[in-house]
Amino acid sequence: GENKRAREFNAKYSITTDIYTDNNNYRLPLWYMEIDWHNTGLGVADYDRTIDKLWNKGQYKVEDVRFKKFCITVFNNPEGTRINMLEALQEYGEVDCYGRPFGNWFKTDGSYKDKIVKLEGYAFNLCPENSYYPGYYTEKCVHAKLAGSIPIYMADPLLRIDFRSQAMLNIYDYESARALSKTANDIFKNKERLCDMLNEPLLSRKPNINEFYKWLKYT
Repeated sequence: GENKRAREFNAKYSITTDIYTDNNNYRLPLWYMEIDWHNTGLGVADYDRTIDKLWNKGQYKVEDVRFKKFCITVFNNPEGTRINMLEALQEYGEVDCYGRPFGNWFKTDGSYKDKIVKLEGYAFNLCPENSYYPGYYTEKCVHAKLAGSIPIYMADPLLRIDFRSQAMLNIYDYESARALSKTANDIFKNKERLCDMLNEPLLSRKPNINEFYKWLKYT
């Protein structure tokens, strides 16, 4: 799952997250690894739950979100963008922080399911990546939406190939972290607007692992 390019390795074929590919490389989105495609117990959600939570329109009502707290972030790497966005959000509301920089990392027992449970009580999840490259979109937005939390993310405009911009706040769409934070605060105060955004489907297209299996078979 590292953010590396196939050309760094001497291999005839490759499976990467890169959007710009050729016939010898298959783009398999990294967040596909979060789906338990064949009910093996791997991944954080089976296919049916993935479709229900990420593809179908949500059903949140005001009474469902009334007691959600403002924002949560969970990370171990205090990468600069994360800290800048965190500080901007803290000007508008309380952000509960978990991870080694905050001295309160919680055990996940080899799974992210505990993390998703933790996210459920929050309207927003600050979850930018450690590093950036077109197509490198990991589990972060998926975890947030599965938990009923709006991702506050950072990714290039090609993100729309995988994820719908209406379902998140992307720093690239704002002049500054402060402008994004003000929008988050405005949405949080307006519970009907919050429900509308939570109900937006995350996925731009329905996930299909069979396309990958076909590539493996015939390549």
